[in-house]
Amino acid sequence: ESCPQPGRFAYGFEFEGEGLAGLTPELLFSVRGETLTTMALAGTGAAHGPSLLGDSKEVHEHNLVIENISEELKILGHVKHGETTERVFGTLKHLHTPIEVRLNREVRFEELVTRLHPTAALGGWPRQPAVHWLETQSFHESRGRFGAPFGYKDGEFMLCVVAIRNVQWTGRRMKISSGCGIVSE
Repeated sequence: ESCPQPGRFAYGFEFEGEGLAGLTPELLFSVRGETLTTMALAGTGAAHGPSLLGDSKEVHEHNLVIENISEELKILGHVKHGETTERVFGTLKHLHTPIEVRLNREVRFEELVTRLHPTAALGGWPRQPAVHWLETQSFHESRGRFGAPFGYKDGEFMLCVVAIRNVQWTGRRMKISSGCGIVSE
């Protein structure tokens, strides 16, 4: 849960000649006791560029992610949004909205991954048609583990991040992936 750079999560594995290592700003969920914490992180721009808060395309994209996450979590308890701000991560900045749920029941790690992954920021919205559309495009290329949920459970504590900003390898081949937000605007 701790990382030398606040607001970022280090993750990785290596097994039988393949692996993944990264530093992601995107928390899929964290559960401690009766509180689930997550975030909407969507809308991207240059760290020193104009404000994303005034960019209608980026704000619209970000709001779709908030709506997606809130819709998936409302069955689990009261959903509360924090203030949307810009957060800088290296040379990029993103719109960030903290989201918290006071859980009304016990939840399983797998249930949360199924509800939240992929978020609209990663896989599109509405989820099923967007994922189907992406898979049928001629430019479709396997992401490997890019964007995959990556996490663990330790007793009653659960943490899961989105595996972006990483490098993947198999043998001597390495892959670095990236993505972008596409809306009608």
